[in-house]
Amino acid sequence: MSQMGATAVHIGLLEFLDSRGVHIEESYQLDVGGGSESINTLEKTRDIKRTIKTEAVKKHIPYNFELVSGSADFVDFLVNGRDSFFYVKGSYFSGAEFTLDMKLSTEDSPNAGAVLVDIIRGMMIAKDKGSAGPVEAVCSYGFKRPTRRYKMPEAYRLFKEFTS
Repeated sequence: MSQMGATAVHIGLLEFLDSRGVHIEESYQLDVGGGSESINTLEKTRDIKRTIKTEAVKKHIPYNFELVSGSADFVDFLVNGRDSFFYVKGSYFSGAEFTLDMKLSTEDSPNAGAVLVDIIRGMMIAKDKGSAGPVEAVCSYGFKRPTRRYKMPEAYRLFKEFTS
């Protein structure tokens, strides 16, 4: 999962709304970009990536709602840029309805760098501790499909404890 990636932001946004008692009815997050990841998802991997991203987001909210999350298209003039569009529709106190539209623009290539360095550091520590197999604290913090899912703050806390 990227440091400032759309999946991380989408999960964080939905977890925040849920923690405030907001009921989410539907949401989407779609990306367009000009980097190699965007062009690679144009063909057969688009559906796979959309499924992975949608599952990663959906499992952070304790009830079902309509959700789509994934790459939408390659836009060559964005070069190494990525634009992510977020939409959330729901209700809050006394059934009042809301919609939220948000756009995030990032430079794509360095986006996973910090988390990747953390994962490498975590795996080096795991090796030094004699751990084998999936390391839950590292996987839940750094990946979209960990062996066990935690809310983002809890995953970060577990990772910090493991690497301290």
